[in-house]
Amino acid sequence: MLATDIRDGTLWHNREVKRQLAERKPYSVLNAECPLPSESTQAQPSVLSTQEAALSRLQRAFGYTSEELQVVLKPMVWEGHEPIGSMGDDTPQAVLSEQSRPLAHYFKQRFAEVTNPPIDPLREASFMSLRIHLGRWPALLESEPRVERLVLESPIITPALLGTIERARPSFHLDATFPVDDENGDSLTLTRALARLHNEAEAAIHRGVELLVLDDSATGPDRLPIPSVLAVASLHHHLIRKGLRTRCSLIAFSGAARDTHSLAVLIGYGANAVCPWLALATAEAIGAEGYRGERLAATETTANFLHASAAGLLKIMSKMGIATVESYCGAQIFEAIGLSQALVERHFAGTPSRVGGIGLNEIEAEVRRWHAAAFAGEGLTVAHEHAIAGLAPQPGSRREQ
Repeated sequence: MLATDIRDGTLWHNREVKRQLAERKPYSVLNAECPLPSESTQAQPSVLSTQEAALSRLQRAFGYTSEELQVVLKPMVWEGHEPIGSMGDDTPQAVLSEQSRPLAHYFKQRFAEVTNPPIDPLREASFMSLRIHLGRWPALLESEPRVERLVLESPIITPALLGTIERARPSFHLDATFPVDDENGDSLTLTRALARLHNEAEAAIHRGVELLVLDDSATGPDRLPIPSVLAVASLHHHLIRKGLRTRCSLIAFSGAARDTHSLAVLIGYGANAVCPWLALATAEAIGAEGYRGERLAATETTANFLHASAAGLLKIMSKMGIATVESYCGAQIFEAIGLSQALVERHFAGTPSRVGGIGLNEIEAEVRRWHAAAFAGEGLTVAHEHAIAGLAPQPGSRREQ
């Protein structure tokens, strides 16, 4: 890099240019980091994991399947890594499947089309990072007061760590659920719920809130969850259009996130951090049920799940040669298959979509089907409820009939 001052004929070389730019303002002070205490990352047992009937209903309300519990989550809990399978995928595309599929399954990961991955997440791990910053982004080119940002070693967090984060920064929970009863009778309940999220988020940011938590834990007999991917992406793009995105961080307190793909989709569409509360409770329940005569404590199941999720996220990032998760956040390295053009343009702007498909009405209908299977039969036996949802009771589990 070279620079010259044509007024006095001064020539600056690379180091002089960078030194002068670096000394113009106290950037290190303006962009200070605030690491969280290590004890705040410790896992705490989930009350939900001990309430088997409630856990089962919530799993069905969020579309969990027996295959996911056995083939995906169990290896993550017991072995601390993603399940290992053969190459190839003969699963039907989500839009063509006879089974209702999570919205994250309508997005396919894109990758660099070369014979070897741009980054090896195992042998070149030192070049990659999951470190993420939370809070208002500082305007480095302006002289403004010092802005401290929270720093996390991973964007995948526990409810305990989320509590610590919320005590450290102004935060606000956005209710990412909507009522079962459609008061207007026009099948636009989900549309109104998204508009409410947008309005509440704007108001919170103008009050000085730095952390917006999209929370779907209020899901129950009277309320349905907004699909986390839709809630995050829709709010992310709304704040960009309003010029408010750099004034806050988005945290998904999500019951739908349960594998590395769903976590990657949430982060790729704007979530700065994800707390998969239902997956963590499910992991604890899997560990407590036991396997081959052994049981795992809540701290072990949480640590294994987080380790498996982090390793899987690094692997996904490496396929596109992305080294840091902050570069992956909001990058939308996906292609939509089976979503309508209107839906993509409004809530997932910039995502390639070569095949049309479902819109908000169909998404809401699928959410309602899952919810009906979970909560419509409050008087049914647990065995009958599992038969409806396709969740086979695990050997050795103690479920009261």
